[in-house]
Amino acid sequence: LVADGAFSAAEPYLAQAVQRPDAGEAERFYHALTLHALGREDPALQEFEALAALRGPHAAGAAVQAANIYLSRGRQERAREMIETAALLGVETAAYYTARGRLEAQTGDRAAARDAFRRAVQIDPAYPGVHLESGLLYVQEQVLSEAISELERYLELVGPDAQGARVDEVRALVEQLRQGMSGPAPLQGV
Repeated sequence: LVADGAFSAAEPYLAQAVQRPDAGEAERFYHALTLHALGREDPALQEFEALAALRGPHAAGAAVQAANIYLSRGRQERAREMIETAALLGVETAAYYTARGRLEAQTGDRAAARDAFRRAVQIDPAYPGVHLESGLLYVQEQVLSEAISELERYLELVGPDAQGARVDEVRALVEQLRQGMSGPAPLQGV
């Protein structure tokens, strides 16, 4: 259910699974992912941080997820701590480098952000998040053709049936960027 994006349907099963005495880190990690996807960030963040502290098999992924939540809240220092935790655990994933790039972009180091995004693409060119974040960085830098290319790649990877506020915002942004590149419409009758 989680793999299919059916988070609402998955959550009750995962909630039951984490209550079992033999519940492991995997159940807790996927429950936290589901909570986050459903917009329940506070309990998801608590679980991600707890998993990161355990230093088990899901610790690095949990630290990256926690970093992303902190980044969305503008808490760069706490996000950096979580990214450093993931690095200490030896993570080498596109999600990790994308989060690292987001942090560098938010703190103003665009060159480091681009480097992190390039590394993420090298690891997994089909990871949608890196194309979204890279596209947004290009928007900030006013490199519109690259921004459009990256944002279109993001939309392609999430699929034509993808829905949600973020996807709708990206589609609108791409259209706005395209209009901006074509310039203002010529005046009629002049």
